[in-house]
Amino acid sequence: HTRLALLDQSDNGKQPMSSNDGDMIIVFNGEIYNHNEIRNSLLVNCRNDFFKGYSDTETLLESINKFGHEKTLSDVKGMFAYATWHREKEILTIARDRFGEKPLYWYKEIDEFKNERLIFASDLNAIKKVSKKQLDINKNALEEYLNYGYIYSKDTIYKDIFRLMPGTKIDFKIQMNEENKIKINGKIDNYWSINKYQTNNIENFSEEEYINNLDYLLK
Repeated sequence: HTRLALLDQSDNGKQPMSSNDGDMIIVFNGEIYNHNEIRNSLLVNCRNDFFKGYSDTETLLESINKFGHEKTLSDVKGMFAYATWHREKEILTIARDRFGEKPLYWYKEIDEFKNERLIFASDLNAIKKVSKKQLDINKNALEEYLNYGYIYSKDTIYKDIFRLMPGTKIDFKIQMNEENKIKINGKIDNYWSINKYQTNNIENFSEEEYINNLDYLLK
């Protein structure tokens, strides 16, 4: 992990970061704009020395550890991509902000012993460097790129490497099968989308009211 240290440049902000109780570890890229507000809500039932530092990474981590991913993702405002590892449950969760401002890619491969192996990174070249396989070009993604100038789906230019879509998280459960081989099963959750937001928040305004409201919001 290479960190751009903005909030809390001391060792207390270093990553990977472990939670106060040691149950969860996080790597995080981005910025949580309302992290002070979330931190204050966590301190209601905690000691004043609960937090080691004052980074938004620690705030995000402790919120997930206490309230879970779903509530935290609904509360946080910011741009981010993160991964958490829950030691006891042996679940790796990766998540991306609502509009996908921060990139995140993942790739599952099988090693020479037939164990499944998961690699995730914010850059395709990092996955390419770590992977032990020869990565092949994804022809469907190449067609998208040639037609539109970019790849709009969850695919990437490499076969079997996927882009985590905006407003999405995946829980990867790591288990042993009957042959004592590592198997990794992912559960995808589209925790937010503009369509859901519009459906849940639409109001029956007149055209004039919409115009006036837009004018107010812009100002």
